[in-house]
Parts: sequence; C-alpha cells; structure tokens
Amino acid sequence: MNIKQIKLENFKNIKKSTIDFKNNMSGIYGPNGTGKTSIIEAIGIFKRYFYFEKRSTSFPDFISDDFHERILSYMTIEKKFMVIEVVLNCNNYDYNLMLEFKKDKNNKLFISKEEISYKENNTRKKFVTLAKVINSEEMIIPEIYLSKNSKISNNLIEDSLKKINYKAALKNFDKFYSFLFQIYILGEFHNENKLSLSTNKNLRNFILHLKEVSQIINDIVLLTLKDQSLYRDTLIIPLMYNTDNGIVNLEYSNKHSIYNKTQADILINLSKEIGNLLSIIIPNSKFILDDKNIGTYEDGGEKIEIKLFVEKNNQKIPLICESTGTIKLISLLSVLIFYIKNEKATVFIDELDVHIFEYLLGILLEKIYPLAKGQLVFTGHNLLPMERLNKDSIIIATQSEGNVIYTFMKGVSNSTNIRQKYLKSQVLWSEENIEPLLLNIPALEVFIKQLVL
Repeated sequence: MNIKQIKLENFKNIKKSTIDFKNNMSGIYGPNGTGKTSIIEAIGIFKRYFYFEKRSTSFPDFISDDFHERILSYMTIEKKFMVIEVVLNCNNYDYNLMLEFKKDKNNKLFISKEEISYKENNTRKKFVTLAKVINSEEMIIPEIYLSKNSKISNNLIEDSLKKINYKAALKNFDKFYSFLFQIYILGEFHNENKLSLSTNKNLRNFILHLKEVSQIINDIVLLTLKDQSLYRDTLIIPLMYNTDNGIVNLEYSNKHSIYNKTQADILINLSKEIGNLLSIIIPNSKFILDDKNIGTYEDGGEKIEIKLFVEKNNQKIPLICESTGTIKLISLLSVLIFYIKNEKATVFIDELDVHIFEYLLGILLEKIYPLAKGQLVFTGHNLLPMERLNKDSIIIATQSEGNVIYTFMKGVSNSTNIRQKYLKSQVLWSEENIEPLLLNIPALEVFIKQLVL
C-alpha cells in the first residue's frame, strides 16, 4: 500500500478522526453525511498542495486563487484551524506528512505548519522529523527546520535562494504552494549548480527521501463525481494511461478527438487493453479504435483523428452514442488497468458504483484486488462488494458522539456475510462500534400518506 493512514481534524463535520488502510483495495461505506466523500476531498487538497513539477526551478501555476476559498469551505464552521495528515509507504520507509491551515485575525487563511517525518516501516520506532516549516501571523519569514532542531538561518536561506528569486517563493507560499517542496526543488537546483546549500547534510538527506515521496504523491489519481459526470451535450470521457514519464490523462469526446502522435499511440495501446477486458465482461462485444492522419501541427507533428466504437453483435456503435453504463465502464476500466499494473498507483474514486451493474462490480473487484499492484480506495452505497471482498477491505464510516469515525466490522470470520451483518447493524444497533441509521419509518409512512391525501 502507498497510503497507510489519513488523519483529519476540523475537516467539514469531522472533529478528529483517523482512517487506516489494511489492504490494497478499500471500500468506504456508510449512510449519507458520514464523511465518505470527505476522505476523497481531503486527499484532493493534499495532492494539489504538495504536487510539484519535477526538477523545475519555476513554480506551478495551475493553482487558482479560489483554492483559498475551497480550503476555507472545508474547515469546520467556527474553528480556526484544520489539519490534514497522511502516512505514505515507500520502499523501506513510512513517511508522515502533516499540513495545518489556520485563520488569522481577519479570517484570512495561511499555512501555519508543514512537517514531514519518517521511520523504517514495519517497526515500532517513532517518526523522526525530516523537515518542517513553522509559520504565524507575526513572522515575516517562516522558520524552516531540516531535522528536528536544525534551523536554517534566514541569511542562509536568502543567500542560497538569490538565484531563484526568494520573494517569488514567499509569494507562492502565500498562494499555497508547499514550502517543503519548494525547498526540495531549490535544493536540487543548488545540488546541480554546486552552490552553498548543497553542502548541507540535512538538506541532502531531505532531498533523497522526498524524491521517493514525490513520486507517490504525483501518481495519486482522484475521480470525483464531477469527473465522472456524463452529460450528453458535453460528453467527455476520461481515459488514463501510465507511461515511463508518469500518468497521462486523456479526454475523448465528440468535440475532442484529435491528438498528436504520442497521445494517439497511448490511446491505441490503451484501447487494446480495454478491448481485451471489455470482451470478457460484455460477451460478443469489441472495443474498436479507428485512427486517421488528417494533417500536421505548426511544429510539424502529425495530427491524428481518433474514433472509438463499441461493436455488439456485429453492430458498430460510436462510443459517444453508447449507454451511460457502458461509457462509465470503459472509462473505469482504464483507471482499473492503471491500478492493476502500476505498484506506485494510488487511485481514489468517489461513488465507484454509479452506473455499474452491482453483480458485475462485485465480481470485478473480487478478482482484481488479490493480484493488483497498486492501491484503490473507493466510496459507494452498493453493498454487494461487501460479500466479495476481504474483511480488511471494508471500512465503515459512522457517527460517534457527534464525530465521524472510520472503523472495521468486529467479529468477522471467513464465513460471515459482511453485507448482512452491516445491514443488521443499521436496523437493530447490533454492533457496538457502528451507529444505526435511526430512520423513523412510522413517521415516514405518515408523511407520505399526508402528501397523497
């Protein structure tokens, strides 16, 4: 597993909760409003904040100004701070990344703390600080530590970062670009140019470890409900493929079907893998790609038009004219293939079961999770996968004393029907660690009758 644990504090309706992942496939289930989607949203903030352009001395520009407002909207009302903490696993180490947001006296958001610590995995050793940034309203320059107590002096920071424009770094920090990752990028730059900062032993150690961490973060894939929306007038079908240079996310639609040679080759390879799997899932069907060279770009590269079809019973249907369920399935297969093949892949999907036949979904997940190399975390309401997956793959989101908790079913053996056990807990309050739905069925019946009358 690439992500072992997520901790949230003052995130939406979550006061302070921890979710542990015990398997390479985890399904999060629970009634509406119990914090399932919150996990996806928190990882979205985490990735967007810590993402960086590899070996670049310029800062990414894709984070818009509304990122402030988005984070503020996730912070629990009337609270002054919010924490997202994620434990990653890479090779022989576990890494704990902590991010704390605060409101100042004018209710403007700022980053009060970033910290990354590490320890050898599968040991009881405590995490050791690799680097951290401490910030407050009163500070002009945040305090930066490499290791627990090794503070970098302001003079050293300014002298070392003159080549890059230190003011730009601080400006970007205010716009929520991770300062730790900026140090990493700048440190790599200095190492290449053999400047003073490269002699810092703690910095070299920091760069060495963060190279591993950055790859995991950059390979996190999130599919929200918005990403999966399939509207007929603006139908966009996301397709995903893993290359030596990282993840490629291509969009296909009736308005976007022209690609360069590299993109076309990726789609051709991906279509073969999807086609092989689709023909097994849907008998007497084929996934077909037609490609045609229609000219060149200004730089001389080929312009290639791609058309995707599904053939059923010898009838060829354009993909954009297929059923919503088939389109969702094909898009989903590209993500699942990525998860199956790539050990660095970490895929989060909100409402995985939307538009998918429950029996097919259950069988797919059951056969995939024992063999897949990557990690998949999904939310859903369809409970059939509970009967198909390992007990450590089922996480229950529930309420406890006004807080959201994430727990596993207790007293589960190989012969236990987890789905039936969970449904029983919602009706009879038969599980000590899971709250029931508390649905007032008589009142519901009375209300419906009043509407009819």
